[in-house]
Amino acid sequence: MNNTLIFLRHGSTLMNPETPAASWILSEEGKKEVVELVQTGVFDDINIIISSDEQKAIQTAKPLADRLHKKVILEKNFRELERGTASIKEKQDYNRVVMRIFEDKEYSYQTWETAINTLKRFNKGLEKIERNYSDSKILVISHRIILSLYFAELLRTPDTEIFNRWKLLRFCAWGIVRKKKILKDII
Repeated sequence: MNNTLIFLRHGSTLMNPETPAASWILSEEGKKEVVELVQTGVFDDINIIISSDEQKAIQTAKPLADRLHKKVILEKNFRELERGTASIKEKQDYNRVVMRIFEDKEYSYQTWETAINTLKRFNKGLEKIERNYSDSKILVISHRIILSLYFAELLRTPDTEIFNRWKLLRFCAWGIVRKKKILKDII
């Protein structure tokens, strides 16, 4: 199914440790980042836009969809690693948990989804794309942990190195994959 997949991390978020991360939205800076990226025209030849159903991803997709007069297809399989209601208020503590998740893909912090299950879910979403589309240029808007896991899988990155890639993955970063080969790395 010769699709070209462009993976885009959503824009900067308005973080609120009192609410689940899945409900966070883009910050004003994030909205500006997205508009600036869209205005470059780099995605003007996209045929299909598929987004995680989390609000921050949808907000990232909307300006491009408006520019290209396309609808945004929502796909729950491209959500971030599910973190439930568990909240970690300190960045240092959060980073330690994320590092552990990458190094032990079966590990679950409190009610969090495991990395291995997150990656399986993400790959199901990709299989769905391959079944439904052919010879298309498809933009997939998703999230930092899940994109780090996917690109690391393609690159065969050792588990102990995924955290370092995750730290480098910026808001609105994008990478290109075709036939499970990386044409442009996301970091």
